[in-house]
Amino acid sequence: MFGNAALTMVNIWATWCPSCIDELPNIQQLYSAYYGRVQVVTILEDASAQTDSALQILNELGVTVPVIRCNKSVRAAFGAHADLTMLPVTFFVDSNGHILKTVYNAQSYDKWCSIINGLL
Repeated sequence: MFGNAALTMVNIWATWCPSCIDELPNIQQLYSAYYGRVQVVTILEDASAQTDSALQILNELGVTVPVIRCNKSVRAAFGAHADLTMLPVTFFVDSNGHILKTVYNAQSYDKWCSIINGLL
């Protein structure tokens, strides 16, 4: 998954998290602005119970960023590096799968650009 880009942004969110939902348009903007340079994906933390709600939220906001359904292996991989109960949480991963940076809380589009540009 990470070998396709020098930098991958992985944003973990949930349908019960208002700041996660508020941030999705910024994530979409990043997906478009950095397309081809940065891989942007999201992980739906509560995917097992809330897939329909998530699809409705994504459709209403016009979000087309790839969404991965969270499962045990995803929780194990990222949960070893951060508290996944504190959402949203975003990881920046290099092409070798190493986590370069972890960011808690929603950020503005400009703040995300500053972080990404600093990692490129």
